[in-house]
Amino acid sequence: MRTKWTQMCAREAMIELMGKPGYGEQPRWLEQVAKAANISISHARGLWRGDISNHNHRSAVAVRKALELKRERQARAEAQALAALFQKIIGGMRATDETFYGAQIIQYERLVRQIGSMDRSGNEDRSMTFREEILADGAPDLSIEAPPSAKKDDEVLL
Repeated sequence: MRTKWTQMCAREAMIELMGKPGYGEQPRWLEQVAKAANISISHARGLWRGDISNHNHRSAVAVRKALELKRERQARAEAQALAALFQKIIGGMRATDETFYGAQIIQYERLVRQIGSMDRSGNEDRSMTFREEILADGAPDLSIEAPPSAKKDDEVLL
C-alpha cells in the first residue's frame, strides 16, 4: 500500500518515521521527529497538531523526505540480507557438488549481482515487481513444483 506523497498526511508520515508516541512521551518524540527531519520542534508540533495543514509546507516536505530516506535504507538492508542468503545457498551448493549444481550456481550468482545492482540503482518507479524483473531476465523460478509423477490424476495409489 503506497500512498502518494502529496496525499499523505504529515501526521501519518511522522508516525511511520518514528513510531507512535507513547503516553507522556510526546514532547521527547516530537524532538526525535524534528531531529530526524531536520526541522524545528515548533514545526514538528505544528504538523502533529494540524496547525500546518499545507502538504507543500517545507516542514511537511522534510518529514516526507526523511521517511523516504528511511524506507530506502530499509530496502537496501533487505537487499543485502537477501544477497547474503543467496551467497550462503551458493556456498552450500558448491560444497555439495559443484559440477552437478553448476548451472544453478551460475544463475544464482547472476541473481546476486542483479540484487546488488538494484540496491545501488536508486530507481524506485518500476513497472514490474522485483520478482517479475528477475524472472524476465531468465533467472530461475524459485517456486516449488510437484514432481511429474504427482501431476497424473489417473494413477491413484491405495
